[in-house]
Amino acid sequence: MILHYNSSINWCEPDYVYFSFIAEFWNSISGLSLIYSSYYFKKNNQIINDNSFITKILFLLYVVGIGTILFHSTLLYFFQLFDEIPMLLMAFNYIDLCKSILNVDLNEMESVIRLVTLYTIIFSYFILPEYQVLLFMLSFTVCVVYILFLLIKINKKLDQVTYYDYRIYRIKKYNKIISYIFISSFIIWILDSSFCYYVQHLHFHSTWHILTSIGLYYLNSIFNEMLHLKTYFKSVKYSF
Repeated sequence: MILHYNSSINWCEPDYVYFSFIAEFWNSISGLSLIYSSYYFKKNNQIINDNSFITKILFLLYVVGIGTILFHSTLLYFFQLFDEIPMLLMAFNYIDLCKSILNVDLNEMESVIRLVTLYTIIFSYFILPEYQVLLFMLSFTVCVVYILFLLIKINKKLDQVTYYDYRIYRIKKYNKIISYIFISSFIIWILDSSFCYYVQHLHFHSTWHILTSIGLYYLNSIFNEMLHLKTYFKSVKYSF
């Protein structure tokens, strides 16, 4: 049974310190921040035309939060996948959302690559378990870089707008906030992964969860503002 297999990675936080039934206490409870990020965004923002990409992203973020809690609580491979697969699906939806804003169709080959990637990550554990998490991190990093590339293209189009719009002001403001958050998150991730012995008591991985949940709130806000702008540009016959 796959439920009995241990995860392919054990994080820096010491195991079973506070409770006999929770492996990594701080890493587990910090997963609540991801759930709250999804809930708080949906509560406080009008999603343009109930956009399917935003709706799916918020649902997947909620699932990632649950998967994070279960994974870090048990350190079982099944729940590791419950954490990793929704993360990748969420990244795929961000890519599709960027392309819809840019009016670019999804390539069929890209869909095949995504499916192969998901199956490879799932089953690599049973072939080369020591490389499973590296394969996931590589795949997720490629997705993040691709999303950043598409976001840069979108922002270049926004720079062509010659009149003032409060939504463009918000997007630029949120871009700065996200830059600071994700740079901080990356530094914390590196410190936690590479210098565990020295920073173990600081619970950097749980801090990364919280910073990521805040960053994703602002990222979702950026996309929602872009969708509002796209709708407006269509109504006044601007190209976006």
